[in-house]
Parts: sequence; structure tokens; C-alpha cells
Amino acid sequence: MELETLEGTVERITFRNEENLYTVARFAVKGQKQPITAVGRFVSIHPGESFKLRGEWTTHPQYGRQFQVEEAEPIMPATIEGIKNYLASGLIKGVGPAIADKLVKAFGLETLEIIQKHPERLLEVEGIGPVKAQAIQNGLAEQEEIQNVMVFLQGQGISTAYANRIYRRYRQNAISVLKENPYRLADEVTGIGFRIADRIAGNLGIDRESPQRIRAGLKYTLEQAMETGHVFLPAAELAKEAEKILELPSELIQGELKNLADSGTVKMEVLGGEEVVYLPFMQAIEEEVARRLRVWAQMAAAQDTLQLDLLPVLTEIENKVGIKLAKQQREAVLQACQKPLLIITGGPGTGKTTIVRLILEMFDAWGWKTLLASPTGRAAKRLAESTGRKAQTIHRLLEFGYDGDSGGSLQFRRNADNPLKADAVILDEVSMVDLRLFYHLLQAVTPETRLIMVGDADQLPPVGPGQPFSDM
Repeated sequence: MELETLEGTVERITFRNEENLYTVARFAVKGQKQPITAVGRFVSIHPGESFKLRGEWTTHPQYGRQFQVEEAEPIMPATIEGIKNYLASGLIKGVGPAIADKLVKAFGLETLEIIQKHPERLLEVEGIGPVKAQAIQNGLAEQEEIQNVMVFLQGQGISTAYANRIYRRYRQNAISVLKENPYRLADEVTGIGFRIADRIAGNLGIDRESPQRIRAGLKYTLEQAMETGHVFLPAAELAKEAEKILELPSELIQGELKNLADSGTVKMEVLGGEEVVYLPFMQAIEEEVARRLRVWAQMAAAQDTLQLDLLPVLTEIENKVGIKLAKQQREAVLQACQKPLLIITGGPGTGKTTIVRLILEMFDAWGWKTLLASPTGRAAKRLAESTGRKAQTIHRLLEFGYDGDSGGSLQFRRNADNPLKADAVILDEVSMVDLRLFYHLLQAVTPETRLIMVGDADQLPPVGPGQPFSDM
């Protein structure tokens, strides 16, 4: 569908979200008797500013007819009244209606040119000193920068939404960043992955065989593999998959893979006689998980003798709850009472839930605080129903959320610096836990806290990279 073009001046801003730049504004438009409502994303917008808008008409069920803006290009005013409204709009800090009126009365149609090229003449206007004159020039220059960047980005076929994100990330450096290496966007701008960056690079005339494109494609191939469950890829398989994505010969890709490894962007090592490639953070996570498990295993090995004095206590609890455990079930409960780390595994109907109930009874007898969790909300609900205790998702257990009251990056608030306060943690359905989540869990559990993992390695595997339960 061909987009319609309108030119208009902002009368008022009805709504604006500074986070995503979504704006609802009323525009006085040439050829329209009544103001129109325009909705879309604007990097900068103030009453009195003029824009060339490209978009299409839509009908909102509650607010009626609206112009959905796809592209918005600021227009520098060309009339005295337009210049005055533009300066008075608040887009330049320190310039309000009174100063704007004085400037236009002093310089007329040349006002904007004088601000840009001869700011010293602003001192001729009453109430403007050297500091304010410089601030006015800087403010106007910043608005021009925004316009230039947005026009350039949209000229490369970049949508307004992405153009806004790019501008907010790089500001006046956006054009130089894109010309130098548009593939930086994939790493540094939210929502822009390799595919979009590659399209932008194509529009900019970047050579398809350029080293920066091949390196970005290799990294993207590893990221895609991670999303389908892989912690690493064999080097040969990585090159083969990258060939398909980049549509380039393998010899070019092999050379850049070595350069990526030399720069530390990827990590290469030999496993089982085969060269494999990791993203650095995934290698670090895998190594840290292995290290933590090794510490626990050594602690468990030091306690390899069952304490027979636990048997009378367990027998008493069995009688109390009316459950007679099988030999292996009883051994699992006794192990849970002694070992710092324990895996309880078995297929459906083998009595894992019964074991957990008896473990909880034993811990209650000692006055222990025990936390229960599962990977999903549904699994946590089943665990709570089967044990009669509070259970929650692992993400909630680790207090996953935005840092700070005003928002910020998502993170786990329970970690090595703020560990879980409990004598024991029991996790159910651990087969569904991927390596990244397992890493964050281990960070939040101290060696003094008993960790009991329950699951069936033949059940649902994780969606994310790795399968730590099966590996253990």
C-alpha cells in the first residue's frame, strides 16, 4: 500500500511515552479545515514544530479517525510566525515565547541562520548574554542533528521505530557508526538482530564478503544454535551452518572464524578430539557450573556413610503419615538427610513425590526451612498440591525482575552476593532447566544449603541451551 504524505504543525501533544517514543498529537495540516490526530514514534516533538508525515489513515474503535505515522521528517519553518512558534515550542532549552518573540522581532526571516552561523549577534537582543547565546546555538544544532540522522536512517529503508532506537543509542554518531560497521547494531541495539543489520548493510553498499559481515554471521549462527538448545557447536558444523546463512564459500568463513577466536569474540577448544566453538559467556557458565558441582561432589564423598540413627526417626515418620517406603525410597530419604547435593530420578509412578513428602517431614522434624521450586508455574502448582507446601517457579524463587524501583535491566536478585536463606532447596521437574537458569540457581545456593533435584531425564528437555540434569 502506498503511503500518504501530509505536512502539518503540532498544535498539542495528547500523549507521549518517553521510553518507546510513542506519541499522540494534534496537527494543523495544510488542506484540512480541522486539526487531525496523528499517532506514531517521534524522537523529538514539540508544539509549534512542523513535520512532513508519511503514513495511512486508520479508524480507532474508541478515538475515531487517526493518521498512523510511519515516517516523520521535521521541516524547518519558513515564515516569521512559523519561526517564532518553532523557537517558542520548548525544543531549545531556555527559549520560551518571550525570547522567541524578541529574536524574531530582531532578525525576522534570518533568525535561524543567525543562530546557526552568527550566534554572537544574539547578544544584540535584550536579556541574552554569552551563556544563553551559546545554549541557543547548541540547542538548535542538536535539533538539526536529530533531523539529519533521522532523514539518513529512513533513507536507508530503516523504519521509524528502528531509527528511533538507533538514534537513542548513538545520538549524533549514528551515521558514522552505520557507515563504519552496521553490524554493531545487532549487539548494541535492542530488537535489531543480524538479519536487520545485514539488510541495512546491504542498503549502505557493504560488501557481502566483508570480514565484518562474515564475523557477524558466524556469531549469529552460534546464537541461533544456542536458542535451539546447543551450548557450543563443532567448528565444522558452525562453518557449514554459517555458509547457508551468509551464502558464501566455506574458505572465507573458516578464515574469519580463526580471527573471531583470536579476538576473543568466540572461544575454541578441543573436546573428544573435535574442535568446538562457544560464545564466551556460555563457556564461562558451563565451567562455573562444573566447578560448583565438583565442590559439592567432594563434600558428598566425604560423607559416604549412612547414619543409622536416622532410621528410627524415619520409621516413626512413616507410621505417622501412613506410608511404607520401599528400600530404594528409604535410602533416598536418608541420603537427602546427609548429602549436600542429591539427585532423585525415576520414571512416572516410581514414587518420587512420596520421597519428597517424607524428606520434608524429616526436615520439619529438625526445624529446617525448606524452599520448593519448579521450572514452570504449572509444575510448581503440581508440586504444591502433592506436598501441601508452598512452591514457586525458579525465577520467582531467585527474584527475577528489573533492578531498581525505576526499572532497569532484568536480573536475578538472588545471587552469590544475596543467596537464598534456607537450610534446603528442593527442585522438581529439573529436566526442564537449561544451563543458564541452572547457573543462576547455583549462584544463589551456598554450600551450607542442601540442594535436592528431582526429575526424569527422559521427560521434557530444556528449551534453552544445555541439559544439565541429563548430564549430571
